[in-house]
Amino acid sequence: MRRLFLCVALLWLAGCASVPKNLNPPKVSLADIEFGDFGLLEQKMVLTLRLQNPNNIDIPLDGLTTQLEVNGQALAQGSSRERVTLPRLGEATVRLNVTSNLSGLIKQLRLLRSGQGQQLPYLLRGQAFIPQRSEPVPFEYQGELLPQLRH
Repeated sequence: MRRLFLCVALLWLAGCASVPKNLNPPKVSLADIEFGDFGLLEQKMVLTLRLQNPNNIDIPLDGLTTQLEVNGQALAQGSSRERVTLPRLGEATVRLNVTSNLSGLIKQLRLLRSGQGQQLPYLLRGQAFIPQRSEPVPFEYQGELLPQLRH
């Protein structure tokens, strides 16, 4: 009985130690946007995020939340409960269902179409949830949305 307890305790401790507290946050970028159902007030979209692991260990994720801003305006937010393991020094993609305010989306599409301004910057921020950690790992990425359409 004592050996069984010791084995269980060691396995539990090994599980807790498998994800160190001082992880570098994953680098998260926007890989794709798919438009879904249009409603009178909101738009459904699917964001595909590319997650890159700068750490020398695999990182298991069991969820993500994200907010997308375009031109400094909140555009969409959503979450995913998809489980994925980021390979050490590697990458993976995750699809998130997000909801957008339709009027905000229309404003951004008009700006893009009219060609006003040289850039259509976006900011992607959120949190990655790692099993066995009480605090989520925050991430943030800035980029330019659809630059090839303006040249």
